[in-house]
Amino acid sequence: TTLRIDYCGLTRLSHAGAPLPDGQPIAITGAVHITVPGIGLLTLTTAHTGDTAALAAAQSALDAHLAQAGADTVQTARTLARTRDATAQDAALAKAILATVAPGGTDALRARRAEADLAAQAADDTGLPDPATLRAALSRAETDAAEAAATLRRAEADHAAGQTRAAVARADAGAADAALLRASDAAGPPDRHASRRSTLLHAHANADLALTTAETTLRQTTETAPDLATTDAALTRARAAVSAAADERATTAERLAALNAQIHALAGNGIEERHDETLGRLDTARTQETRHAQKAAALMRLQTALEAERAAAQDTYFGPVQAELKPLLSILHRDAALSFDSDSLLPSGLSRGATAEMLDDLSGGTQEQIAILTRLAFARLFARQGRHIPIVLDDALVYSDDDRIIKMFTALTRVAQDQQIIVFSCRQLAFQDLGGARPGIQIEDALNGP
Repeated sequence: TTLRIDYCGLTRLSHAGAPLPDGQPIAITGAVHITVPGIGLLTLTTAHTGDTAALAAAQSALDAHLAQAGADTVQTARTLARTRDATAQDAALAKAILATVAPGGTDALRARRAEADLAAQAADDTGLPDPATLRAALSRAETDAAEAAATLRRAEADHAAGQTRAAVARADAGAADAALLRASDAAGPPDRHASRRSTLLHAHANADLALTTAETTLRQTTETAPDLATTDAALTRARAAVSAAADERATTAERLAALNAQIHALAGNGIEERHDETLGRLDTARTQETRHAQKAAALMRLQTALEAERAAAQDTYFGPVQAELKPLLSILHRDAALSFDSDSLLPSGLSRGATAEMLDDLSGGTQEQIAILTRLAFARLFARQGRHIPIVLDDALVYSDDDRIIKMFTALTRVAQDQQIIVFSCRQLAFQDLGGARPGIQIEDALNGP
C-alpha cells in the first residue's frame, strides 16, 4: 500500500514531525499517523496479508539493490537508470562518429598523424613569402576584384541605359516616320507645294495677327474687368440696399399717412400760429448758435496758441537737457531717447529704436541709471551757464549688473572732465574700476611733522 500527495497550495502534511514530499509515493505498513494542519490527525491502517518476514526480506533486498546502484530511493534509482541509458546512447554515437572518422581505429589515426608531422618537418619552406606579404597580396587582389565587379556593374548599367536610349530612339524614329508620312499626305502632290505654301503662310500671318489682336483684347479686358468676388459683394450690397429702401419707403408711406391724419386733426387747433412761433424760436436759436460758434472758435484759437506756447516753452526747457543727455544715454543704449512729463517735468519714458517703454515699466537698475544720467545732464547744463554744482552720489548703482556699471563709470568719467563728482560707496570691490581720485587721511604731528 502506498500514499502519494500532489500539493496545490502552501499547506503541507507531516508524518513523524517531517513534511511529506510532493508527488512521491510512500509505502504504508501497519498504522501511519499523518498530521493535517487545521483539521486534525489522519490515521491510515493497512491489513496484514502475507508473511511479514518475506516482506522484511524483500525490503532488505530492495535496500541492498539501491545501495549497489548508489541511490537511496526507487525514484533516485530510476533517475540514475535514465542517465545511464542517455550516457550509453552518447557512447554509441561517439563510437559511430569514431568509426566514420577513423575506420582503422585510433591507433591508425595516430600513425597517420605522426607521418604528417614527419612530412611537415621534412618539407622545405624556403622561398615562400611571409604571411604579411601574402595578406597584403590577398588584400590587393580583393580590392582589384571589387573594382572589377564595380566596373562590371557600371558597364552593365551603361549597357542597359544604352538599350533604353536605343529603344527610345527607335520609337522616336517611328513617330517621325509617321509624322513625315502624315505631312506628305497633307502636302499633296509636289506640283502643288508652292501654291499651298503661299496659302499657308498667308493664313499663318492672318492667324498671328488675329492672335495678337485677341491677346491684346484679352489683356485689356482682364485689366478692366471687375473682380468677381468684389462684383458679387457689390451685387449683394445693392440687393440689400434695394430691399432696405423698399422697407423704408413702405415705412415712410405709413408715417406720411399718419402725419396727414394728424395734420387734419390739428388744423383747427391754431397750428399755423404755433408754426410761426416755432419759426421765431428757430431764428433766435440760430442767432445763439452763431454767437456760440464764434465763441468756441475763439476758445479753440486760444487753446491752440496756448499749446503752441507750452510746446515752445517745453522745447526751450527740455531741449538743452536732451542735448546734454543724448550722448550719455548712448553709452548705455544705442539710439535711445528720454521723454519728460510736461506737468511734473520729470522723466516719463525711454525709447530704444522702435520700442518705447514707460519709466515705471523699466527694471530697477535701468530706472536708477536714468536718474543718475539725468542728474549729470542737468549738472552739465548748469556748468555751461557758469554755475558749477557738485554731484554727490551716495551708495548709487546698487541694482546695476557688471556690464552696465562699467558703462556708468564711463559716463561719470566723461562728465567729471568739467564737473566735480563725489561718490560715496561701501562696495569697494564693485567700484574699484571707477577711477578718479580716492581721498585719504593723513595725521600730522605738530612737532615731528607727518
